[in-house]
Amino acid sequence: LAEGEDAPFDVGEGGLIVPFRVDGELVAALSLSRSLSGRLYSGEDRRLLHILANQGAVAIRNALALRELRELNRDLEAKVEERTQELSQTQAQLVHREKMASVGQFVAGIAHELNNPLNFIQGNLFHLSEYTETLKQTIEAYQGAAREGPDAARRMEEIRKDKEIDWIFDDL
Repeated sequence: LAEGEDAPFDVGEGGLIVPFRVDGELVAALSLSRSLSGRLYSGEDRRLLHILANQGAVAIRNALALRELRELNRDLEAKVEERTQELSQTQAQLVHREKMASVGQFVAGIAHELNNPLNFIQGNLFHLSEYTETLKQTIEAYQGAAREGPDAARRMEEIRKDKEIDWIFDDL
């Protein structure tokens, strides 16, 4: 069939071909043999067949459009499902990150609560060492004063004030 030809046309021995075109493209053809009465197809027959071809072409175009729409819909649904899965994965990752951040903050808070008393203890170990040394020296001085005799009590009181023993006991 020639391009653009959409009217029914004669073929050998009284037959007729009726092209069905959609947007200028041939999508079907109706082939009719000679009529049973043997007469040729009239102008009215041809006009009705032309109308049939136009209506048939519209029906075919609608069917093709519907098929394409269904395919597009399937593709769209697949893309929506894929995107939904991607979003779900991203959401799960974000929730996981948020949980990890919360755990990190929790652990940092615990570390801070442990470090404060440890730093206090560590900062005061020097003083504890000094106080222990002072107490050791005081005990040794008491032992020496006790050997001195009657002035031992007065000498021990002087050592106690000189070494600030009462203050050391309060601080300890």
